Amino acid sequence: MKKRMTFFLLIISFLIFNNTTFSNAPDTVGGDASIPKFGSFTTPAGVNTTLARVTATDRGVNNMRFTNPYNPSEVFQTWAGSFKGDVDGNPANFYCVDILHYLAFWKSNAPNYYKDSIFTPSAITYVLMNYFPYKPHPYPGALSNRDREAAAVQIALWHFADGVDLSTVTNSNAGLGTEIRNRAIQIVNDANANAGSLIPVKTLFFTDDDMSLLGSTPASFTLKAFNELAQPAANVTVTLTATGGVLSQSTVQTTATGETPVITFTPNPGATNVTINASAQVIVPQGTRYFHTVAPNTYQKLVLATPAVGFRTASLNLEWTQLADLSLSKSVSDPEPDNGDVITYTLTLTNNGPVTATNVEISDLFPDGLEFISASNSGAYNNGKITWNILSVPSGGSVQLTITARVNIQIQPAFDLGVAKDYNLFVLRDLNQPSSDTEGKVAVGRDCYLSNYSVGYTLPASGGTEDVLVVGRNVVFVSGDIFGGNAVYGNTETISQQVGIVDGTKRQDNIIDFEAAKNYLQSLSAQLNGYTTNGSTTVTNGVITVTLDGSDPFLNVFALTAQQLTDAQEVFINVPNGSVVLVNVRGNNIDWGGNLVVNGTSYTNALFNFYNATDITISQIDVTGTILAPKADINFITGVQHGQMICKSLTGQAQFNNRPFIGNLPIDETITNVAEVTASDQLDPDSSPNNGVDTEDDFATAAIHVSDLTSGGSGGGTGLGNWAAIGNPLPNEEFGWCLTYDNSGNILVGTWGGKIYRSTDGGLTFTHLNAGMGAAFIWSIAVASGNTIYASTERGIYKSTDNGTTWASSGLASSDVRGLTINPSDGALYAATWGTGAYKSTDNGANWTQINNGLENLAASSILIHNNTLLIGTFGGSIGRSVDGGASWTMINAGTPYIWSLGKSSNGTIFAGAYGSGLFVSNDAGASWFRESSGLNASYIYGITGDQSGNVFLSSWNNGIWFASPSAFDNNASYNWQSIGMQGTRVTAIVYNQADGSLLAATSNGQFFKNDAPTSNRESGNTAPGEFALMNNYPNPFNPSTVIEFSVRTREFVTLSVYNISGELVSTLLSNELNPGKYSISFDARGLASGIYIYRLSSPSGNIVRKMILQK
Repeated sequence: MKKRMTFFLLIISFLIFNNTTFSNAPDTVGGDASIPKFGSFTTPAGVNTTLARVTATDRGVNNMRFTNPYNPSEVFQTWAGSFKGDVDGNPANFYCVDILHYLAFWKSNAPNYYKDSIFTPSAITYVLMNYFPYKPHPYPGALSNRDREAAAVQIALWHFADGVDLSTVTNSNAGLGTEIRNRAIQIVNDANANAGSLIPVKTLFFTDDDMSLLGSTPASFTLKAFNELAQPAANVTVTLTATGGVLSQSTVQTTATGETPVITFTPNPGATNVTINASAQVIVPQGTRYFHTVAPNTYQKLVLATPAVGFRTASLNLEWTQLADLSLSKSVSDPEPDNGDVITYTLTLTNNGPVTATNVEISDLFPDGLEFISASNSGAYNNGKITWNILSVPSGGSVQLTITARVNIQIQPAFDLGVAKDYNLFVLRDLNQPSSDTEGKVAVGRDCYLSNYSVGYTLPASGGTEDVLVVGRNVVFVSGDIFGGNAVYGNTETISQQVGIVDGTKRQDNIIDFEAAKNYLQSLSAQLNGYTTNGSTTVTNGVITVTLDGSDPFLNVFALTAQQLTDAQEVFINVPNGSVVLVNVRGNNIDWGGNLVVNGTSYTNALFNFYNATDITISQIDVTGTILAPKADINFITGVQHGQMICKSLTGQAQFNNRPFIGNLPIDETITNVAEVTASDQLDPDSSPNNGVDTEDDFATAAIHVSDLTSGGSGGGTGLGNWAAIGNPLPNEEFGWCLTYDNSGNILVGTWGGKIYRSTDGGLTFTHLNAGMGAAFIWSIAVASGNTIYASTERGIYKSTDNGTTWASSGLASSDVRGLTINPSDGALYAATWGTGAYKSTDNGANWTQINNGLENLAASSILIHNNTLLIGTFGGSIGRSVDGGASWTMINAGTPYIWSLGKSSNGTIFAGAYGSGLFVSNDAGASWFRESSGLNASYIYGITGDQSGNVFLSSWNNGIWFASPSAFDNNASYNWQSIGMQGTRVTAIVYNQADGSLLAATSNGQFFKNDAPTSNRESGNTAPGEFALMNNYPNPFNPSTVIEFSVRTREFVTLSVYNISGELVSTLLSNELNPGKYSISFDARGLASGIYIYRLSSPSGNIVRKMILQK
């Protein structure tokens, strides 16, 4: 019977009443069945049962008193402490809970056994994992007397299990009671603050969920064993049994990783459902709760206080199903559309199998550069993915699906890594690193195990405003530190007291949609794989050395096979300074090690894209760049990575240094769309749904090549002035890298290709000036007084004293000189070099002095002088500022480390174009800066120029040219930036002509464009703005380009198309919604044959057709 009494002494009650004693809590078996199990280290399949018995008390104190929480008018007086016993015959210690029942001791004539039930609440588990007897006594904070510490722990457990009011705890020895009460309060406060959703680890489980297999295909699986800290348990013997087939092994042992060798089960003919049972003697973790085997709700419950060895079981259910052989194909209506065209993708799903396929899911990863319009068959678009659910496809039948989309490369000017861009380590599923460090933020989609680990140790203090460790499901963090912010988990956490959260707290929350992130990253990876390769690959020394050579100053794309990377002992990448490296690696089962050297560019500009790899091993390597492998399980055994790691799952002991990828990856003209069968009730004999393997027949792609990026209004914009192509493109695939005007008003162009050209007719024709110079890049041109011109190259500085007719080296021949400026007050020359900092010449370039005192970053990209204040932009160190002619420098944080360009307005406002972070502005000669973004949709600012009225123009590669007036440049207000077109044209340089008010732009195809009125809306023709009208083109006849002007009377969708005389569509110049007004578009007919062409303007207002003649 139950014992309830007021001050009846129970000093030895545990020796009376059939060897029972009291604990507390009206607890029934199954009451906590909803407590979640720990993710990667548990499995829903299987039952774990061990038998425990209590044989004696262990350490504790008698005469402890407290108010009965179930009847406040009563007081319990009892012994409190730990108990001795065993689990499956192995020694163990316990505490008890449920004070309203007896504890049943084991004796020969009363063999009372307990069996394990479910886990205890988190607070109780936390106490058991952090206090006596699991934690060896003495330890910091513990009472010096072990019996008293055990009593305090037991009372704290009663508080959590039964609601014991700690303020009522006393003892017949008043001083002793106060000491134990205060210690119990400390323990409870600690558990309340730190327990979170802590639960014990499951220590034996199958690594596979229940499996569905084909026909009579054998099943292969493994098991894993862990200790109480979720560390691999080696040499554990596992016994397996099953009916309905044959096991390859009935007994196996775990390896050093805690995993068994692969076991195979071959089913008997006709078998459809089989259960595999496994048992092993493994660790039973503390926190496991036990109930009486005969009368579970009559006797007290036990909680295991020390890990014990016991037999546990697990099970795996196998099911065999019929076959459905599904294949998927894909095509596109127009493989070479213009920007703005509407296209249709067609997907055909065919069932070649013997039975009907049911509940088939198809997923299409919709790439950037396409604007979704609609999908047939109830296809649902969400987070960049289109999904169809098809109820059935009969044997031999097929289903056709369509997607309608508009090509719109202006939607997003450049790729980024989505939600992963802010994380040093971004793992879509599971992370297991027993010992390592990550300098930046970490995100894990499912389960995370870390020990001896530091997260975020280079991050600045955030005061808890930043989330530094984000885990979607369950986290076990044994020891280490978290710096710079908070730890966030979605389900459960086991973050021990040995983990310091230095600048934040831990909380349960879900802040990342990892499924959407997976869709985006897989689509991005597939899209990047479609980029046109422009670099070369050389394999030498057999297969030992791989050299990748690129010469593009912006983007160098390489292609490697998995076998090439696996075989290579060293990989060398050579590209121009500051350019972007994209290495697309095709294939699976990659083993990457050895030496990797990236020459010429920053680690932050290198990206290794493993777009279809599912299994990658990396060891003994210093990876200098970011890895994008969203489908891959990566084992990074040893080594270090200077970049971001983005993968499906990760194990190993590699260290990750926080060097985020910032490279400019504009949307390529080739856009690849990927679709795959992602689910089906039936299994497929030659494909696995949703595995991302592009060689399987349930995976399909279709690519388009956008032939005219400038369609849609000469690259979009507000209609300020009119852009028109001038002259012919530069020869030999060169393009203008820098633009300026000489003292006679002629255009000077420095090129990628190392040429200097002059045009004396406004860009119609160009003359080559620097034959024999031997440079590969002309980075900048500085025009001095008289006939002196300077050019900076990757081979130093060259000088001409005869207005460009002849050139000679003028020093710094071993330096890559990226920028030059001349002080107008004294004629001093200043040079910015990539890698060796700043130089100064006071004798017109005859001699140079290095001036790097205080200049902390020597990768200089640009240089500017303003009223004797020198500013130098660096790639990694932000801005250096000198007010003493370069004798000393002060480093200024403009708001980003990566500065690419510097410029100023005529009224003295300074602008810094950032690489990846937009524009920064200073109104005090560079002493302080603020970020400017009002209306400015551009992250990469390559060029800055201005007129004499204070107007400023910016170029941003693929996102066109921008303009702002000086009205707000006198304070830190937001400017009103306006796009003035050229989106999608890859603008490489701009310059303003002070003489005639025009703006000149160079593009990456070697073409030049001119805007005669870039600061004003310019109307043309005699037609009133309110009319819908199409004017005659001019010139006409033309070669190779002509200008077409039209006006729109109301806001409507307008299309301007060109057809040949046979009525075939040649080009769509515009397909956009326009505001009322007048517009002008340049039509470039290079590549077309001479003859008559028709251009048509179409809108809801009507259709107008005119003729033009191309005469070559």
